[in-house]
Amino acid sequence: MSDNPAGFIGPNHTQTPPNQVVSALRTIMLHWEQSNEGTPTMPKTRTHLLAATLIALHHPASQQDATAKPIHFETLKLQLIEQHIRCDTCHASRQDQTLSSYGTLIADEGAETPITRRVRTVEAELSSTASDATRKAEAPRIDLDGDTIPNWVEILAGTNPSQPNERTDTHEQILRVISCKLCHTSISKRSQPGKNRAPHNAFGALLEKAGNKERNGKGRKGKNRKGRSQAGRNRNTQDSDATIPIAPRLKKAHRRDTDRDKVKNWDEIITFHHPADQDDTPSEEEVKSAKEKQRTRRKEDEGFGKIHK
Repeated sequence: MSDNPAGFIGPNHTQTPPNQVVSALRTIMLHWEQSNEGTPTMPKTRTHLLAATLIALHHPASQQDATAKPIHFETLKLQLIEQHIRCDTCHASRQDQTLSSYGTLIADEGAETPITRRVRTVEAELSSTASDATRKAEAPRIDLDGDTIPNWVEILAGTNPSQPNERTDTHEQILRVISCKLCHTSISKRSQPGKNRAPHNAFGALLEKAGNKERNGKGRKGKNRKGRSQAGRNRNTQDSDATIPIAPRLKKAHRRDTDRDKVKNWDEIITFHHPADQDDTPSEEEVKSAKEKQRTRRKEDEGFGKIHK
């Protein structure tokens, strides 16, 4: 027997393969058929409940059952940090390698740890259920300079997380767009049971569709070491939406224009405008400036740089 008899969801939130679901359903029905004189081995209502539960667990969550996944937000946030972080975010300047307060915070995670992992650890969001004591203790990590603007928001906005700054419209825009609401119409709370906890908006629906293609074996191609196609492996494992990385799905949606405002989804994201809101559209100058900054960072080896690869 599994160590997880109550649910059919594994520790990594993977879903039960179809053959195991069918086997469990057959077992339930066998108890029903072997009952004496029509009296079921277990109450009819309980049988139906178990069967319905198994079926519900087998099927991937629909758009109505969508739940905002912190790992998706963290992945996007780290991707944007990597594109916006500069040498002087962690050092006095490109020429002066003296560590700033933020650089010291990153360095304290250990020089032997890859820079991306250190940044991910430092910039990890607190759980929505974190206690007041935990929030107080973690406050210096989340907002190093105590100006009420999270470090990662300052990095994206181009302000210094080691020096107090006044909140600007750019800070507010980043907080509004780069959040779970990028893909969801609301932010789910685990304490609120039931459906429609965080239904997808149009952009989220596009990413979910890309995830479905991956799960059904239509996204990746090629053979694995044993000669089985990657697509076939995806079909057999029946990965849940949560196990399909968000980054490849974002890449698939980069050039699409979800809200039909004539600006590509990724161009809206890097300028901190919402790709599912036609009334929130960046100007041509904003897009041009954002792309130019990215080209400059790549050319000058800014960001994490080759030294931190």
